[in-house]
Amino acid sequence: MRSLVCIIFIVSLFGCNKTENNYSFVQSNEISNQYGIPIDSTILYYPYKLIKDSFHLEYLMLYQMDEPILYNYYLNKDVYRFCWVRNWSPCVLFRFEKEDDKISLITKVIVGKKILKMIDTTFISYINEDDSAYFANRLRNIPKTMKEIKEFSKIYITDTAEYKTIYSLFEKRQIFTSKEWIKFKNILNEYSSVDSKDKMSENREIDIWMDCPIWYLEKHKEEGYYVYHSMCPVRTERAFFNICKYIVELNGDFKIEN
Repeated sequence: MRSLVCIIFIVSLFGCNKTENNYSFVQSNEISNQYGIPIDSTILYYPYKLIKDSFHLEYLMLYQMDEPILYNYYLNKDVYRFCWVRNWSPCVLFRFEKEDDKISLITKVIVGKKILKMIDTTFISYINEDDSAYFANRLRNIPKTMKEIKEFSKIYITDTAEYKTIYSLFEKRQIFTSKEWIKFKNILNEYSSVDSKDKMSENREIDIWMDCPIWYLEKHKEEGYYVYHSMCPVRTERAFFNICKYIVELNGDFKIEN
């Protein structure tokens, strides 16, 4: 069944003439305005009917990245957005888009800088290191080409304590020519003929808990919207993997291992 879902996604993502695999835009002002700006942080960034097991943390991350909702209104541009949710490294978002003749790639990274304990308790003393090596190392790994554009904080409440994490949002904007966009479309077309050999691993459910990043790829075009997500698609979904890899390679600062 998961193999069938993967194949259906690949066919729909590649911009085929058929539109029945696209998700029609909702067009509700209770979700966002016409520019995709959500009404608040509780709005789902992925339609529940397409992705039922996404975590609210990912929605909050996209909200704090000031990202638009892509399934509600057509934004008068074609967008492919890859959200790379990694467990032990900062989460990265790549938005490759074409608006008229303007082609751009926007990359965003959110990284926690420090944790401030707000209620004293011995149970969480391990998070009371404001300038810990853990956060310092994450900041050092942010590419020098990315600029810090925003700082924000979030309150977390557990059974034993309340604490605040301070985050920074980094961004990089790049302009490309039609050459890169055409190459990207060629990659989509190349993998539109993927057959049943592009199968999921039988041990996929086990892999989820083995430090696997979650990959979300959205397609936003005038004829509709679609989203697909996967965990560790390196060996199990080569088409999906190669589409995302090309977007990352355009950025030039990050690398996805084969």
